[in-house]
Amino acid sequence: GFRNGGDEFALVTRDNDVGTLSSLLVDTVRNAVNAGYNTWLKKNKDQYVNPPQGIGISIGIAKYLYDFGFKTKEEWFQCADNALYAAKNAGRNTGRIWNNK
Repeated sequence: GFRNGGDEFALVTRDNDVGTLSSLLVDTVRNAVNAGYNTWLKKNKDQYVNPPQGIGISIGIAKYLYDFGFKTKEEWFQCADNALYAAKNAGRNTGRIWNNK
């Protein structure tokens, strides 16, 4: 994984089963983010009157396939970004897979 910019990061895997992997990945990342937040909240709860009870994240997934016609990593990232905004538009705290349709 690496940081792409701002609050965005990328995870690159070798798994070809994007449907199964993406579901597992979305759940794992979402649970890890909330676990980290809950740990922080326990340590800092006295500093806030009404802190949020959890953090929602949206995840966009794009599988890199030559037959999708990606020529650059920027095109690949743009497809993941499109999937990210589809996830946000679907109600947030979820993930969406970009497809070429």
